[in-house]
Amino acid sequence: MKPRRSWLLVVGVALVAVLVGGRWLALETAEAPGPTRSAAAISTSRPATVELRRVLAPRVVGRVGTTHLWWVYRAIGSVQMPRRLGDLEIVEAVPQRLLLLGTI
Repeated sequence: MKPRRSWLLVVGVALVAVLVGGRWLALETAEAPGPTRSAAAISTSRPATVELRRVLAPRVVGRVGTTHLWWVYRAIGSVQMPRRLGDLEIVEAVPQRLLLLGTI
């Protein structure tokens, strides 16, 4: 077997092991009995948790989305567009500001 094939085989087996193990762990965790709480503790803690999620969720999603778009913009670097002018083919670079505006 070639070294590249054996490396891919090891990665494939590891990926299957992680996926199967993760599924097993998720099922075991879901079926395990959790700590019991009184009804009074649940009724007082729930509104604060819901309010915290309502406030934090859009901010977290916005930050993750903005960070992702920024990394995509940084990864592109430069874009060159071919342009025909008669029999000549001219390659022009798209300005970085235009790429940034497209990202935003």
